[in-house]
Order: sequence, then structure tokens, then C-alpha cells
Amino acid sequence: MHSAHPGEVGGYGRHGLAMLLALLVGWVVLSGWGLSSAHAENRSVSAPVSGVLDILISGFPNEQGLARVMLSNVQDGWPRDTPPLRYAALKIKRGSVQWHVVDLPYGEYTIRFYHDANNNDHFDTGWLGLPKERYGFSNNARPRLGPPSYQRARFQFGQPHMLTRLKVQ
Repeated sequence: MHSAHPGEVGGYGRHGLAMLLALLVGWVVLSGWGLSSAHAENRSVSAPVSGVLDILISGFPNEQGLARVMLSNVQDGWPRDTPPLRYAALKIKRGSVQWHVVDLPYGEYTIRFYHDANNNDHFDTGWLGLPKERYGFSNNARPRLGPPSYQRARFQFGQPHMLTRLKVQ
């Protein structure tokens, strides 16, 4: 029978004990007690479901009042009776505004905006219903005897960051 010498544990030298511990740790990790490739393959990495939409609107004739911007995801009642999902009243600087919409779920949206030059929180029209204030829509959709259709103004948002550039009409 082998007897332990001073500095040895159970008949293994100090270096032998360190090697035994390293082997034991390696066995634990590879046997499934730690992260293994089998576990990594079964775990699904969830894809992002929301992102950031930057809306840049240019062409405002002056810096009076505010730009009122509405982001919607409802087709029924477009555009007059569609409640905005998100809304911003933005100060116009050098003829443009930028709205940084964060944590926006991926999906289909429309944007409508107007220049509230007199800052009365209302889209002003004349007695025939013709606009007195400048306005616009997503995709820079132009009106034809009324506002553009939902189909012409809609866009898909489905990436971590998207920039859309619009012009006041």
C-alpha cells in the first residue's frame, strides 16, 4: 500500500490534485451540468418585435406654430376618424421636424401630419373644406379630390431602425 508523503493528498501530488480538479470540472461541464451544445441548440433566440422609426418632415414654409404628426395602425375611418396610435406636436426648426418613435411594434402604419401655423390644435379648412394649412401623408402620397387612400399611405415597419422622409404639400 502506498502511503502519502508530506504535501500530498490521498497519494496525489499537488500538481496531480490540480489536474484531477480540472478533469472533474471539465466532466461536469461536458456532462450537461453546465452549458452544453445540446442545450444551446434547443434554446431559441427571440427576434426583435419592435424598433425605432425616425420620421423626418421637411418643407415647412416657416417656423410658426407646430407640426402635428399622427402615427396610426387602423384602416377603418382613414384618415379623418382614425385615432392615432402615437402623436407628437413638434417645434419646427429650419423648415423641418424630426420625430424619434421608440419601441414601435412591427406592423403596418400610416402617418399624417399638418402645419398648425396658428397653433389652435385644429386642421383648419375653408368653407368648401379646402385646407388652409399645409399637410402631408406617409409615402408622400398626394391627395386626389380628397385625402389619399389608406393603401397609398400605408407602409410596413419591420426592422430595428427605419428612417422615413416626408415633405409638406
